[in-house]
Amino acid sequence: MINFDFLKLLLSKAWLTILLASCMNFIILAQSVALIDSINSSAFRKNKKSESIRFYPAYSFSYQLWQKFNLIKDANNGDAVAQHELGIRYLLGDGFEPDTSAAIDWISKSANQKYYPALYNLSIMYLNGTGVEWNPYTSFSLMNDAAELGMREAQYALGLFYSDNLIVKKDMELTFYWLRKASSNGYLLADEVMNDFLNAGYKPKPTENGESTFVKKNNSTSGAVTTPNLQSNVSALTSLVYLDLSDDSLKSIDNNDIFKSFLRHSKINFDSTDINKSIEEFSFSKYLKKIYEYADYGNPECLTMLGYIYSEGLSVEKNLIKGAEYYFRAIRCESPYAPQLFWQLSKKLYETIDFKREANNGNLSAKYIWAGLINLGFEGDIFKSDAVKLLREASAKGHIFSQIELGINLLNSQSEEMKNDGIKLWREIANTTGNYEAYSRLHLAESSKLENIINIDSILHQLIEINERGGIFAQLTLAHFYENGIGLQQNLGLASNYYRQAASRGSRIGIKSLIRLYNSKRPADLIYRLD
Repeated sequence: MINFDFLKLLLSKAWLTILLASCMNFIILAQSVALIDSINSSAFRKNKKSESIRFYPAYSFSYQLWQKFNLIKDANNGDAVAQHELGIRYLLGDGFEPDTSAAIDWISKSANQKYYPALYNLSIMYLNGTGVEWNPYTSFSLMNDAAELGMREAQYALGLFYSDNLIVKKDMELTFYWLRKASSNGYLLADEVMNDFLNAGYKPKPTENGESTFVKKNNSTSGAVTTPNLQSNVSALTSLVYLDLSDDSLKSIDNNDIFKSFLRHSKINFDSTDINKSIEEFSFSKYLKKIYEYADYGNPECLTMLGYIYSEGLSVEKNLIKGAEYYFRAIRCESPYAPQLFWQLSKKLYETIDFKREANNGNLSAKYIWAGLINLGFEGDIFKSDAVKLLREASAKGHIFSQIELGINLLNSQSEEMKNDGIKLWREIANTTGNYEAYSRLHLAESSKLENIINIDSILHQLIEINERGGIFAQLTLAHFYENGIGLQQNLGLASNYYRQAASRGSRIGIKSLIRLYNSKRPADLIYRLD
């Protein structure tokens, strides 16, 4: 059973997914695939200098034709390396007109010959639904084959497949086994991820000599080859996010958890000199304007950070009520840290400030916090109707956050009339104030009706803009649109990627939706059972 109340998602340099959103321009070349063993490449084997297929020299037109001729000839003659390269070129439009169907055909032919870069790339294409029907289980099978053949990137990815309890049942023994294999083949990311797991509390089983080892549970191919030690300049194109969807990831929240999440997911462009600073060294005043701006897009990391900034008095005057207000807003934007932080700060408010008196004296933030405590069940002896009353009082005074929360209360009621009132309220907030969080919530709430709206393109454009600034509900709404084909062509791969991005930030909706999407495709094979 997953505890969603204070679910802590461990974030580290892990989980191999390739996420490029709006333009569907998926790059599927990882380290050993970006430079496809140029020595054996049909198009380059006669060149003096081996180059990445993405950065080859501009030769004369006649020479390019000769290259293409040789590549096609070798591919048709069954050369697996040539088949794979031809497929990649068709995919990227590199010397050929872009043709996803032809790309899939040639890469599949290469994969059928067990050429491990082709197995790996085809796996990624199935994982993202790029040119093929989205199927993470086919992706797993292909990745397993590539890993068995000794490809270090595939070994790394397979280890991560075993860690997140989505495709196959979580098995940390197999996770460490494959990460260790990747590490022994020189893949440095595997070392970093193993350290992340160890720091998160996962301990390998010791052997008699004191080293850690794991018994492999699936069949091994003997005589596996080692991936060539190729250089790469495309590692920044991959998005590496590890998801732990189980209760054993829970641990107490400290300042570094909040700060790391803020740096990783807030979407703010930090100066390179600030990225590696500690929370004590970081200059919040330098980015405060941007943090406020992104918070108004419904960015949970920025909202949580503002709660911390106000509760600690960093670059602003210390204000516990304001801090609690931002923490509660972060809760409503799916922050995994905010519930615990909000409750801890609320207890401090009880001890240091009579915030209920503040609320009764007209402090709108205090009314909002009090309503939040009631809605979350911390004020168990007070009826939910009292929360609505407080929110109506603050809303009437123009407190936008109370207006949004009032809309949430109305939408969660049993009455269809009240639900419609909640949607109307969000529409009014969005149209009169331009509040981006209200826009995101409104589009998600009205998604079932959007197919008939003529301005669907402007809605999608707006959602993409909000998502680029970290708005969690825009991210979830885009996932919902892609999953159900609302206003655009259905694409379960993109839906999965958007849900995964939201889940990696701690979104309960993202986690539930991701699990539901994977379960909708789950085969009956025993290996894919999670129970």
